[in-house]
Amino acid sequence: MPYRNTEAENSAAADSSLWAERIVLVIGAATGMGQAVVTAFAAAGAHRIALVDSGDTSVTQDRALQAAAANHLAPPDLLILHLQREDSASLEERVEEVSRKWGHVDFIINHADHRFFFVEHRVIADKWGKCFESGFKNGYALINAFLPLLLVGSEKTLINIIPASSPVLKPGVGANIIVEMANRQMADCLMVDHGHEGLLAYSIHSSRTPTKGIPHPANQDHLNQLEPDGNAIVYLTTKRREWLAGRHISSTQNARELVAHKDVIVRDDLLKYKSSLTFELPPAQVSRGRVSRSSY
Repeated sequence: MPYRNTEAENSAAADSSLWAERIVLVIGAATGMGQAVVTAFAAAGAHRIALVDSGDTSVTQDRALQAAAANHLAPPDLLILHLQREDSASLEERVEEVSRKWGHVDFIINHADHRFFFVEHRVIADKWGKCFESGFKNGYALINAFLPLLLVGSEKTLINIIPASSPVLKPGVGANIIVEMANRQMADCLMVDHGHEGLLAYSIHSSRTPTKGIPHPANQDHLNQLEPDGNAIVYLTTKRREWLAGRHISSTQNARELVAHKDVIVRDDLLKYKSSLTFELPPAQVSRGRVSRSSY
């Protein structure tokens, strides 16, 4: 389903009364999809938005305030939660800060920090470990830290945004694929662990990357391209859509059309993650002759 940013989708996103009491927490809010999501929620009328990142979120703050003003809405209450990398005390302090100020959150949008990372032919375990840590472990720790606040909220909804993997399968990219696979399974695992507590978790696979390491002025066109994706997430969260639990949605899909196909998706159990990879073996390994029975 090709994405079309329809009038109906925009009007649904702009129902400010719907968002007046809802609290949104965006992990990875400084750049890319995280920034687009914050801006879209501000434009829709969300009054309370928490921005979680280890980087500078000033550009995101400016865009959010401009978006609200453009729709003649009051400026949102933006809670800036700056984290020190690998600092558990810093994380605990930020969680406590949200708890003191608001008491709960209704939505967590996690923008996975997954940067392309080619590991050398001779695999170095440390590089694999750093790739997995930055791309999955840190985000998973953040989600689990804020999860108790989500589970006492009204919507209890978690959306995990997964950046696109490398378009080329080549030696050395395997570390990134493992990170992406782990991120895709994260929503499923969280549903297994917390579905009985009311958690609703699903994933959106963003095809509009890269999002990291590009200076803001050079990245402006890219941020504009992400605007429809942010609006789509706002549209999907206007209602608690239980049938999306554990499903994986492409950012190029039209959110309104996706909802219209609900019955078919549920009936045929579509949008579920399949982890098989397509790859080719070198010619020397393709023609190996007869394989002995002892090899089976």
